[in-house]
Amino acid sequence: MYKEKFDNYHLYGERSKPIPSDFIHVQSFDSLIELYDGQIKPHLHTLLMHILVIKAGKVMVTLSKKEVEVTGPCLVLIPANIVHGFLYDKTKGWAFTISSNYLDAILKPLPAFKLKFNKVHILAAELAGANFLNLSLMADKIAQELNADLAGKALVLQSSLTLLLVESLRALYHQENKSFTQDNRKLKYYQDFQNLIKESLLTDTKNISQYAKELGVTTIHLNRICQSVAGKSALHVVQDFLIQGALNYLNNTDYSVSEISFILKIKDPFYFSRLFKKHIGVSPKVYRKNPSHSRFEN
Repeated sequence: MYKEKFDNYHLYGERSKPIPSDFIHVQSFDSLIELYDGQIKPHLHTLLMHILVIKAGKVMVTLSKKEVEVTGPCLVLIPANIVHGFLYDKTKGWAFTISSNYLDAILKPLPAFKLKFNKVHILAAELAGANFLNLSLMADKIAQELNADLAGKALVLQSSLTLLLVESLRALYHQENKSFTQDNRKLKYYQDFQNLIKESLLTDTKNISQYAKELGVTTIHLNRICQSVAGKSALHVVQDFLIQGALNYLNNTDYSVSEISFILKIKDPFYFSRLFKKHIGVSPKVYRKNPSHSRFEN
């Protein structure tokens, strides 16, 4: 029944293989254009994320079934498990590929930053201010270090990558015009809540009070945490995971709507269809025929 539509690559063309926990790779766009004739077809990485530092030129970025043209100078952040492809046009700069485990280890003291890497971001340099210049210089430094064989290389790479990640997120906050405040305790609860949702999707459904009990908080407190961090109720956060799962199955498999409902632990397919339409605006069957109807925002 399952029909794979997108390849799972290690980097850009080879099949997926074991990834070291501290994996980092960098390649110039000049090299990528030469190796892949200017185009990398849509694919995904299970445990790798990209940071594209585009100094000049253009890139047509395919994200799932949508295409976005970005013009340098700009920055593109693509997390793991996002279908993506590239069509380059006189592009200059660097493409960084980093293991999710390495990213998690570096950003462990900064959960607010880590949360931002859960979705795609495209940052125009003029909106990111002077941060982009700093980021570009750091990217050059990391590329030089990776291509050299000097003492203390691992330490320099980790510290430089940490600076690159922090500058990337500072640029993001600048673009969003948000002040950065840390509330580690609140974010930790929210991330633990997300992890519990992911686990329950593989086992059995839970209600919000059950999630709250496992987290050691009240239902009211859990809702306040979700509103503060994500601007949504706890129930909405759970439903977002269900809808994202439904979209993945509708886009990438031939499972029927009833089968997808069963996989997502929703016993009533009619309720599943109503929930899907509430979030997306159309029924699952209509969406499958025309995915452009989607209005889902994670």
